This record gives sequence, C-alpha cells and structure tokens, in this order.
Amino acid sequence: MTIKFSIEAWRESDFERWFAQNPLFPNRERVLLVSKHRPLKRVIDLVCLDAAGQLVIIEVKNEPTTRRTVGQALEYLANFDDASLSDIEEEYDGDLGGEFAKFFGHELKTLGAQRRVVLAAPTFDAPSALTARWLNENLASAKVTFQLLEVQRRGDSFGLSWYGGPAFVRARALAAQTAVSPRGRLYQVLEPGQRPVLWHIGRVDSSGHLRLPVGRALSKRGVRTSSRYLAPVETPPAVDLSSCGSVWRYRSGGRLAKLLGIVTDNKKQFAVFVRFRDGYPTSIRRAQLRRFRAQWEPAMDKVDSWRSVADALERQVMDAT
Repeated sequence: MTIKFSIEAWRESDFERWFAQNPLFPNRERVLLVSKHRPLKRVIDLVCLDAAGQLVIIEVKNEPTTRRTVGQALEYLANFDDASLSDIEEEYDGDLGGEFAKFFGHELKTLGAQRRVVLAAPTFDAPSALTARWLNENLASAKVTFQLLEVQRRGDSFGLSWYGGPAFVRARALAAQTAVSPRGRLYQVLEPGQRPVLWHIGRVDSSGHLRLPVGRALSKRGVRTSSRYLAPVETPPAVDLSSCGSVWRYRSGGRLAKLLGIVTDNKKQFAVFVRFRDGYPTSIRRAQLRRFRAQWEPAMDKVDSWRSVADALERQVMDAT
C-alpha cells in the first residue's frame, strides 16, 4: 500500500464520458454501458452489463473514497435488488438486446443474478478498502462482489488498475517498519516481536496528509505495546526516521531524551522525543526542530529500550485511571 500525496485532479463527468467511449476494465474485460447519471431513477453514476448479463454498478468519486462511499454503494445495491431485465431495457436508449448481441456476440436472455459493485476513485483510504474486502468475504452467498478501481488522469485519457487493498496483519508479524491501521493511524514499529512496540506518528487523512496527534495521544499513549491489525506502508516524506533511537542531553541540565523521529506538518519540522527524568521516561514531547537542536545536544548516555519505555508510560496511564 502506498500513501499518495499528490493526485491530478479530474471531474467525475470527465471520467464518465471517457469510460462511455472506452468501456474496458484493466483485465481487458468489456462491459456494455446501459445508462449513466440517473439509471432507473436511482442516483448511480454508471450502470453496465457484463458478458454474462450481470449488472455492474459503478460509483465514481474524484476524491479518495471513505466509508461513506461504501455506504452509498450498499444503498444503491439495495435499490437494484429487485431490478429485472425489463427494467434495464426501459432505461436503455435503443434496442438493448440487439446491442448486447452485437457487443458480446450472443443473446441477452435474462438478467444475471450476480451483482457487481465497482468503486472508481483516484485512491482508497484504508477503512473503505478493508470494508470492501470484508463485504466480498461475507456477501458471497448473496452473489455480490465489490471491486475497487483505481483511476489516474493521464492527459485526456485515464489509466485504470484494480486495487487489492492493504494487506492487514497483526503487528506481531511486522518487522521494524512503518504501518497504517484500518482507520488511517500511522505507526512505526520500534521493536518487533510478540509484544511489538509502536509509535503512533499521526493520522493519514483521506488526502494523504499527515495529521499529528495532540493531547493525551501524544503525551502518554504515543508509544505502547500492541498487536492490532496494521498494513505495512512506505514511510511518507513527512516522516524522518534516520535519527530514531538517538539519545540527547538537555544543555541546561542533566535531563535526557530519546528521539522518536522528525515529522513535518504545515511545512514546519518537529522533533518528537521521549523525555526522561532521573533515568525514568516521563512523557512524550514535540518541539520545533530548530528549538530542539538549540536546547538539546547529542549524548552517549544509555537509556531504556523502547519496550521499557512503553511499559513505563502504560503504567502511568493505568495509575492515572
């Protein structure tokens, strides 16, 4: 799974017109466009038939999808539950049976029982991709299939590719790497293992921008042990892990800090670090990088491992409650 920070803008109507002239999915599967915009008076972007006479509902978004998009698709699917071949024929501008036979080389005798829902968008957030995968696994008996179609603008044309969704696994199966949760929370696995230690870097929003945590999420719960479901991702440009684990000493005293990383938010760089007092981790702090470097200097001191840090911070949370 790749976090994308820039997407060439396009309008939904641009894609709909282009697809009407190029009704091909990435595997070269042809579909026959039946109607667009308001088929059967249900607000669906594109309705097609495949070679088996099965209904293909295409919902187009010119922005990254969210759970709301999946919810809309489910609503449309429910509206088409009782659709018959005669309903589809009424909406087609012409002889649907004749065009189907010309298009696919065989007759359209009945509307297939299978329903295919295709969400077409430039990118897909983790929750919507996870939801689509779950629906595929659990709606098989209802003969419903959800597919994610990644759409990228290429001048006057579009590039299409099927999106399989992030491969979520338990955090204990990951190495020391960056990963994202189904809800878009970005983590760094500081220490892998059966009790992996995670740093909650922030949240990746639907536009691919990193939002830094605030309040309690930063001060006490930013480093913790957890084996939640995560999907490995490329470390985004907004996160610099090159100095992760380095130790720093406060220039005006004996306090120590262990650096988690350097993050960029609104073009400002911040150092995120665990602060120690008398050799004991007390909190997670964030300071503008320039200020941090002015107040702290690299040190050769040894401090607790990330696992010990996580255990100490979690005990503080438990004691506070």
